[in-house]
Amino acid sequence: MEFDQIIGNEPIKAFLQASKNINNTLLFHGQDGIGKSLFAKALAVKLMEGLSSRIDAENHPDFYVFYPEITSGNHSIEKMRFLIDEVYKPPFEAKRKVFLIHDAHKMLPSSANAILKTLEEPTLDSTIILLSSRKDLLLPTIVSRCLTLSFKPLLEEEIKEVLVAKHSVDPIDADKIAYRAEGSLGNALIYSHDLSFQKKSDLLFGILQNPEGSILFDNAEKIQALIDEEKKNKETKPKHIELLSSQILMWYRDRASSSFSKLYYPEYNNLKKPSFTIEKIIHSLELMDEALERNIKFSTCLIDFFLSNMPSKAFV
Repeated sequence: MEFDQIIGNEPIKAFLQASKNINNTLLFHGQDGIGKSLFAKALAVKLMEGLSSRIDAENHPDFYVFYPEITSGNHSIEKMRFLIDEVYKPPFEAKRKVFLIHDAHKMLPSSANAILKTLEEPTLDSTIILLSSRKDLLLPTIVSRCLTLSFKPLLEEEIKEVLVAKHSVDPIDADKIAYRAEGSLGNALIYSHDLSFQKKSDLLFGILQNPEGSILFDNAEKIQALIDEEKKNKETKPKHIELLSSQILMWYRDRASSSFSKLYYPEYNNLKKPSFTIEKIIHSLELMDEALERNIKFSTCLIDFFLSNMPSKAFV
């Protein structure tokens, strides 16, 4: 990936392209799916003077990529110690080494403290890039050691253009998806091309249209079964759960809206409005997120959400 292939965040792009002496430790902050990792790889191509294809494929010996552990969801201290050891070794092929840490806010306190000195005093031939959508969860001592670049959401038109030109999405569908994506091309690609997510979404919308009765329990368990199967195959997709929660909020924002000019799901605009406040729904979703962070099953959280907010007298 090179800079001219990336859309959005033009000021950051111009800065990274023009800078000759970039800080050795950087923090790319912003919501998921807006291109932070693409910018990091483009910067790696520039700094390493390496082949873009090898860096994109994450198989260059001087390009190290760290993801949270599948089982725990965190960066282990063992992986961070490995990073520290590698920083102080010379590059194999390129002019420098680049270390990329995805979801840096998911470092355990022990992991974060372990790399503090390395972030403060990296070698001259190494660059460490932290990616995070939750800067507030990072230790202040981590943030203070980084040059922070804050990425902005993409414009709807930018997302739509990519969907149509590069992913063969029908322009009308692309317009709807770009609006629902809320500034994230990553979200848009999940909405438009991820069949695994689509299965979960279809089951969720079955509940949303009829939240009372056995369909709630049946579909919640079917969604959970899909999640469990992915975990079993070590293909966990936490972004799916986040987007399902977003779809719930979009659905009820539509229901609470007095205007049909710009709805997330206009195809359902003929449904009756429930007698609740959108603030109550947002609060319930926040409680749901807290429960999910405590590793409570998504199906349990989903059932509790609807039972708490959708009693039979809720629709008037």
